[in-house]
Amino acid sequence: MDNKKLKKMTELLNNKLKKLDSAPSNNSTLRRHPSELAEFRNVLEITSKTIPGQKIYFENMIEKAGFSTFYLSDALDVITHVLEIIEK
Repeated sequence: MDNKKLKKMTELLNNKLKKLDSAPSNNSTLRRHPSELAEFRNVLEITSKTIPGQKIYFENMIEKAGFSTFYLSDALDVITHVLEIIEK
């Protein structure tokens, strides 16, 4: 996948996560939102294959995303990091 498509996919997920995070139950974990969790993992899998050098980081984040202590705000931090890498 090229960086342009990956960036668009990541931005869409970023917007979804921001909406969820700003909802009244904003300390919700990512695993309480199964479709976003799947999308998050998918974006990170594609990123780990597309962008060299940070594969282990993204694999760790894919695993941590299902933990009960991985909040939406954590997911937003990771997605922001992905966007920063893509824009370089």
